[in-house]
Amino acid sequence: MTEDPWGDPRTQKWMKHVRETVIPMVEGSNAFACIAPQGEPDVKFCVELGLGIMLDKPIIVIARARRDVPSKLWMIAEAVLIGDIGDPAFQERIATTLKGVAK
Repeated sequence: MTEDPWGDPRTQKWMKHVRETVIPMVEGSNAFACIAPQGEPDVKFCVELGLGIMLDKPIIVIARARRDVPSKLWMIAEAVLIGDIGDPAFQERIATTLKGVAK
């Protein structure tokens, strides 16, 4: 049987970083804006998204294509914006959406 990974010093260091740095950053934000990851789940993204959900932040998802956004993410998002991040018009749409959820 393997040892408990939560007791590993590296895991403990990471959890401390999340508690002391990441949680305050998400708490201090008006919304959780994210670029939908592609491929294998990204642990950093998953943790930050979970915090956004648990802290009841509006979630703004930015994606290149509709297929990049999992169906459950569509369900919880305040807005899903699909486009080319390099397009100035799309960047303006993102900014306008973020301003709309800022409180």
